[in-house]
Amino acid sequence: MIKTCGSGDLESFVSLACEKNSIPEQNCAYCSKQRDAIEKDFSLMRESPAHLLVGYWKKGTLACIMGFFFNSENGWVDCIGPFFREDWDIPDAKALFTYGKEHLKSATQYNFFFDCRNTGCARLMRELQASAQDNEYILRLCRDKYKAPRLAETVIPYSPVYRDEIIALHREAFGEIYLDAEALIASHDKGRKLFCARTERGFAGYGALQYDENGDNLTAEVFAVKRELRGRGYGWALLNTVIQYAFAHFPGNQIHLVVDKLNERAQKLYCSCGFELVTENCAYRLK
Repeated sequence: MIKTCGSGDLESFVSLACEKNSIPEQNCAYCSKQRDAIEKDFSLMRESPAHLLVGYWKKGTLACIMGFFFNSENGWVDCIGPFFREDWDIPDAKALFTYGKEHLKSATQYNFFFDCRNTGCARLMRELQASAQDNEYILRLCRDKYKAPRLAETVIPYSPVYRDEIIALHREAFGEIYLDAEALIASHDKGRKLFCARTERGFAGYGALQYDENGDNLTAEVFAVKRELRGRGYGWALLNTVIQYAFAHFPGNQIHLVVDKLNERAQKLYCSCGFELVTENCAYRLK
């Protein structure tokens, strides 16, 4: 029997996701590895009519779960899981996905993002005839391996003066991604810190640090520099500012970031600061 997660089911859903998502062969990159974060996300999904959190019960036991996080801005759905209590079962996974599609009538696209070692999800993508996208690398920098360079005063904390320019650059550089421009601005000081690079003539680019409530999970994200100013060191200055701020203000001993596998220029920048490859993730899209 497939049904949505009820209030009494949340604990079992969280426990299953927490156990399985820490295993590379089961990993879904849209799901946190931290129990508190999973519980927070699942509570939001269960309580909001826009999202969907479903489970497959067999003989009264929860056998597998799947989440659907809906973005009303573009109609995209980020699919979380599926996570199985026992072995992977492709027919059950397809049944969960079909249930989700039937209940999310306004969805225009379904996104899957998972560890390349997750062969079960790879098989599901073939069954669903999903389209493969460019893979992404997850990079990590450890505190004890970072050698902080001296920075010129070209980067400052976010200022509302640059709001419109950040929004325009974000839309140009990233288009439709998981975080739209207005949401990025609104998240400053609420789980993110934004920084702006500037020249003598004004705004040059921006970058962000994402952090959790405890400051243990740190992510450098959405770096962008104006096209005509690229190659002049502003990206390097933004990245190092974010790293230095993270290690100075939060207890976390490592910081992560995501980069497209084909973006060799960005990878070279990140590696020059000490980032190392942790995981390669597969990305798929289904319309």
